[in-house]
Amino acid sequence: MGAGALAFSEAGIARIRPVLSGWTGVEDATVHDGVEHPSRAGALGFGISHLSPFAVGSFAAALELIEAATPPVIEAGIAAGVDRLLTELDAAGLPVLSPRQRAERAGIVSVEVPDAGAALRALADAGISATAHDGRRIRLSPHTTTPTQTFVDAAGILAA
Repeated sequence: MGAGALAFSEAGIARIRPVLSGWTGVEDATVHDGVEHPSRAGALGFGISHLSPFAVGSFAAALELIEAATPPVIEAGIAAGVDRLLTELDAAGLPVLSPRQRAERAGIVSVEVPDAGAALRALADAGISATAHDGRRIRLSPHTTTPTQTFVDAAGILAA
C-alpha cells in the first residue's frame, strides 16, 4: 500500500496520455460492461484506485518532513551517507561498482560480492535493507537518517 502524486504543467498534460491506469482513471468506472472504457480527461486519467486514508496520511507526513528539512539538506545528508559507505567499503577491500563522483551518482551504491543471496541474508539478519542483483551484486541505499554504524556493519558483513 502506498500513495504518490504526479504534477503536470498544462503543456505536459496536453502531450502525455495514460498507458496504464486503474479503474478510477476511466470514464464510467462503475459500469461493468466488459468493454474497455476511455481514459478520463486530464490528470484524472492517471488514477489507479481510491486512496487509502492511512497511505495519504503517511504521504502528507512525509511531505511535511521534506518541507521542514528542505530537499537540499536531504540531498546533502544522502551524499554524506554515500561518501561514508564508500569509505567503509573501500577499507574492507570490496569492489564498488557505482560512480564515486557526486555529480555522476545517485543515492545507491552497488558492490560486487561472491554470493549476493548469502550477503543479502546476512545483511537482513543484521537489520540492514538491501537488494541483490545478478547473483553477484548488492545494492545499498543510504538515507539521511542512516546511522554511521550501519555503514561500518554493512561493509564488515559484505567482507566476511
